[in-house]
Amino acid sequence: MANRKIKFSQKIVLLDNEGTIVTCNYVKNVLMKFALNKLKKDFDELWKIEKFRSAVEKLKEKFAENIANNIQVRPVSENETEKESLLKNVVWHLQLGRESNVLHLMRDIEGYILKNALLSKELPKLEVFEDVKPALKLWKEKGRKLYIYSSAGEEEQSYFCAYTSVGNIGKYFSKFFDLNMGSKTDTTSFTAIAKFINCSTNDILYITDTPKEAEAAKKAGCKVLIIDRPSNDPCTPDDKAKFEFITSFDQLIPEE
Repeated sequence: MANRKIKFSQKIVLLDNEGTIVTCNYVKNVLMKFALNKLKKDFDELWKIEKFRSAVEKLKEKFAENIANNIQVRPVSENETEKESLLKNVVWHLQLGRESNVLHLMRDIEGYILKNALLSKELPKLEVFEDVKPALKLWKEKGRKLYIYSSAGEEEQSYFCAYTSVGNIGKYFSKFFDLNMGSKTDTTSFTAIAKFINCSTNDILYITDTPKEAEAAKKAGCKVLIIDRPSNDPCTPDDKAKFEFITSFDQLIPEE
């Protein structure tokens, strides 16, 4: 499969991030662990920063809404202070990852921490797959417009893409979409992105490692490819029958 070349005519290339551009191992074993440790260690200092405090206040509102709607929340001990409860809730939901219904708010907090860690060089640069930068350069030269759709915030994505193991890849992208466009498993999110770009969903090629996202994009009318990277979660036989798979960006050849 690695040698099979696929031509595509779509003028818009929309990319997932984790597991598609950046390695899952780096996200789980470096970024997530750093963010969690930073939260636990420096919560009091972070609380002094207005942007961080604002993001956490939004979380408090969502936690209360979840309780009112009988949506799963972290069990709370009777002896916890409000700050202890809040911190443990943040950590608990971050560990849930894609399963959390407050993921977009968590990413605001996580993104703030990681952006500043990258700028201060506390974190190693993002590990990007080697095939990514040459493909982005080629697609751009062939007149394609490139976008990322990620659970990380738009501002954080721009910083992340500027500090990667292969240099600045942010310069290749026209815009970074985040969960303000809606859930990545919701068909309407992809139609909203197409409307924002001012194109038809048929003119979008969406590449992801997640079948549920691929399903939503496909229903919206996008051309969809699932990328099977090392360390990504395995896909089911049904997924493999339903979608077209690639293993590297260098398989994709833009038509003239």
